Amino acid sequence: MSVSHCMGKALEIAAGPLDTWAGKIAALPDACLHSDCGAPRNCRERIADYLRVQYRAAKRKAAMPPRKGPR
Repeated sequence: MSVSHCMGKALEIAAGPLDTWAGKIAALPDACLHSDCGAPRNCRERIADYLRVQYRAAKRKAAMPPRKGPR
């Protein structure tokens, strides 16, 4: 289950500013150190897919008007 190997790095990247994500993803190696990773996609592709969804959500949330009233 290679996604568990990748998730720590994805969360580490996600903790930083949005404008740094692309560079950090591009800097990831093609190959994973874990033998069960890489099929059908490598860690960089998995992390990019995960963060793409998170990026869109963060951008939409930032564009929303502030809520009024009790939460």
